[in-house]
Amino acid sequence: LSRFICLSVKICLSVCQDLSVRLSVCLSVWEELLQWERPQVIGKNYNVNLNDQSQKAATRLVRCGELSRAAQVLTSSGLAPATAETATRLAAKHPVRSTDVNIQPLPDVNQIDLSKNDFLCCIRNSPRGSAAGPSGWRFEHFRALIDNPITADSLHFVCSLIAQGSLPECVCQLLSASRLIALPKSNQDVRPIAIGESLRRLTAKCICRQKKHDFAKFFSPIQHGVATEGGSELLVHHIQLLLESHPDWVVVKTDVKNAFNTINRSHLLDLIKTTFPDISSHIIQMYSKVNPLVFLQ
Repeated sequence: LSRFICLSVKICLSVCQDLSVRLSVCLSVWEELLQWERPQVIGKNYNVNLNDQSQKAATRLVRCGELSRAAQVLTSSGLAPATAETATRLAAKHPVRSTDVNIQPLPDVNQIDLSKNDFLCCIRNSPRGSAAGPSGWRFEHFRALIDNPITADSLHFVCSLIAQGSLPECVCQLLSASRLIALPKSNQDVRPIAIGESLRRLTAKCICRQKKHDFAKFFSPIQHGVATEGGSELLVHHIQLLLESHPDWVVVKTDVKNAFNTINRSHLLDLIKTTFPDISSHIIQMYSKVNPLVFLQ
């Protein structure tokens, strides 16, 4: 047995030494190897974005194990510069309502009781490295809190208050705020992206998980984006079959300019009251007021 152990140790040491030599060789030519392995895609220019902001975002995603998303960050066009000109363009994309929407939830309607199991599943399955809202809180913070039963119960209690629309007005204003970033477009314009508070996004995710079957029943079959497994694939295959069956047909794709920021929310809130009354208090509290938008220059 002692001879066997000594022989095994010698073999392991030999393997470690060989591995050390190989790693030293690789590290000595790392920059050269990196140049060789830069992505080459036929018919597409792959410009690697190496500004400080992109490098930091990519590094954070790599540490979270999100390698594909990190690669997308480095090969994207990045963000528009945080200047006064960008702020002016963003403001034009977000017309301010003159008054708040005056809609009240239906009286004597029990609001949703946030499931503890769904709540914990949403936190465990939340995306790693996701962008933070104005407060800087991320889903990773919540994942750390649920390891302790006391903090897990406290966080569930807070999310339940948000889901039931029971927040004080001052707190609601903070949680409904969003951080604005701008993506450059090819026509010298910008595309606004609003990143909401993670606590509010977590609550909304729990509600959607809990109401998934109700949403599917209401929206089916006119849409493929809500509570529909493989919705985009189904839509593509349906269109392909229709075009194969009717070669003289054409497909027209339409879009509404700046739709989400210009829609009249009162119609949405009225519909929520009658179709999903158990979540109406949450939706009305979060969307009937003018939501604060934060853009850091």
